[in-house]
Amino acid sequence: MPSSFPDALSVVAAWVQALRPTSVLDVGIGFGKYGLLFREYLAVSPRSERGEGYDASSTEVRIDGVEAYAPYVGPLQRAIYDRIYVGEALAVLPSLPRYDLVFAADVLEHFTRADGERFLETAAAHAAMGVLIVTPALDLEQGEVFGQAAKAALAGVLGPGRAESFLHARRRRG
Repeated sequence: MPSSFPDALSVVAAWVQALRPTSVLDVGIGFGKYGLLFREYLAVSPRSERGEGYDASSTEVRIDGVEAYAPYVGPLQRAIYDRIYVGEALAVLPSLPRYDLVFAADVLEHFTRADGERFLETAAAHAAMGVLIVTPALDLEQGEVFGQAAKAALAGVLGPGRAESFLHARRRRG
């Protein structure tokens, strides 16, 4: 299973901890590292701050995930996420409930520009508080990874400058 750079971990953890959503959808769960951070900082830390022990059966915080490639979903991911939906994000997301936060790390660059814009629109429609995207700062091309075509990265989907122009256009419309 491929991995990603750890550069954004501390920024995402701090941002999500400050926001404190009670439901998170992690699109493209991979190893589950962000799901684990969300579990720790949204479910474990607040309980310990109140002097309570962690209760794995607690439903205070729901953390679900979407993974396009079923073989990536194993015991580790099932232990982290409350529910995992297997399928392509654009096909699965419309049927899911709303979440406080929709999160996607290293996912957007795998879409064509049109599908990337459609993903962002759909994610925004399913997020009560917001959508948090982590994506490489560089345009890059990447072939299949471990035989999975969905991991091929497409250069220029929303590369430098284009992401900002998309977001500014979205703010004017929305």
